Amino acid sequence: MIAASPMRLARRILPALPVVFYGCSDPSGLTAPRIEPRVHALAAPVITVLNTDDSGAGSLREAVVDASAVAGSVIQFDASLAGKTIVLTSGEIDVGSQITIEGPVPAGITLSGGLTSRLFEVGPPNGDLTLRNISLVNGRQSDGGAARLRDGTKLTLDHALVANNEATVRGGAIIFGTGATVTLVNSTISGNAAAQGGGAISGDGPVTLRNSTIAFNSASGEGGGGIELSGGSLSLRNSVVANNVGVGTFTNCLMDPVPLIFTGRNISDDSSCGTDPDIVIGNPGLLPLADNGGPTRTHAIGTSSPALDSGAQCSEATDQRYVTRNQGTSCDIGAFEFNDFGTFAFTVGPNVSVNAKTGVVTVSGTIKCSKPGSADLTVTLRQTQKTTGRFTTIIQGAAATTIASCNASPSSWSAVVSPASGKFETGAATAAITTTSWPAGFLQGNASATVKVFAVK
Repeated sequence: MIAASPMRLARRILPALPVVFYGCSDPSGLTAPRIEPRVHALAAPVITVLNTDDSGAGSLREAVVDASAVAGSVIQFDASLAGKTIVLTSGEIDVGSQITIEGPVPAGITLSGGLTSRLFEVGPPNGDLTLRNISLVNGRQSDGGAARLRDGTKLTLDHALVANNEATVRGGAIIFGTGATVTLVNSTISGNAAAQGGGAISGDGPVTLRNSTIAFNSASGEGGGGIELSGGSLSLRNSVVANNVGVGTFTNCLMDPVPLIFTGRNISDDSSCGTDPDIVIGNPGLLPLADNGGPTRTHAIGTSSPALDSGAQCSEATDQRYVTRNQGTSCDIGAFEFNDFGTFAFTVGPNVSVNAKTGVVTVSGTIKCSKPGSADLTVTLRQTQKTTGRFTTIIQGAAATTIASCNASPSSWSAVVSPASGKFETGAATAAITTTSWPAGFLQGNASATVKVFAVK
């Protein structure tokens, strides 16, 4: 429960549950002697969910009960369930130990509250839940529409989506108590709503976002359409908190004075989450939530987004879809890594004509673009010439040319290159071409080739 004050969360601690210890015997039937004594730890099991039932044998609910016996247990899903939805018709699932629930790649698993209940309650004695390749949708509760964390517990979202959940009081997606921690890595919280504060997250502990996106959530009664914190800290690395709806000036964040830790580059469309050289105030240009590939839906970005190639201190190897980062010159900000770049393909003609009197050459070739584009080019020619004895000299020159329009069909280019000193002459040389300016959403292109210089009569 949340205290009457709009900025304080209730600090209820549930009674400690009894701890049950499990053991196992040493494996028998060894065929070779041990070289030295070894200590055998109980290996955390992998438990497989076999159906989409709400409860009973083979269900997710039963798997969580079984996994609670050994800390660190991992729950996975039978391959036949990839891309399917499990509706929790009998209420939320209680997690009181360290568990990872991991959906399949690339289709993922969707867990739904059916708009009647919360999905997860993380509580004592040692609640520590990691959700990977999972979508949490259609949860509804007074506080924490998708998940509630009791004091001192942990929730990690990894390549996950939390969307379309609702709280009639606070924490449209997630609510957490004193000292609990929430961590998002390559994850998105979008389209959740709270009647009071914290449309996406409301809590009293540290929140950490790494290459994640919190957007299009709403808090209609107070503020913090994205994040509401009454304690703890907010740490952002290459993340987006924007386009949320709150009351007054607290559109994206509503926070008591808490430490703000910004690394990399971050984007918000207002200053309610703080100001810092590492947080850019502007519209991130997010596209609607959609199936863009990968285990969950994501908010794609376009070529005009300030998030494109703007990350720094990039630490994540993939995006939410498992697309490799970096696709461009740096990682993108947020959970989505743009990978629909236009590319240039060049050819360099094998023969280059030279004016014997002036030593000026004409270099030519073709260009193709994977999608419509344009470019400014620099063409260079470099030739090693013999002088006297064993000595050589290098003659080189460069010229600029512009391609106003190119597409998937090859078009011709040519450039007249004058030597910086001396003259080009017949013989072998190396020609190179590179783009010096190109449209947003294109990667720089270049090519080089050995050519034959011949004299024009």
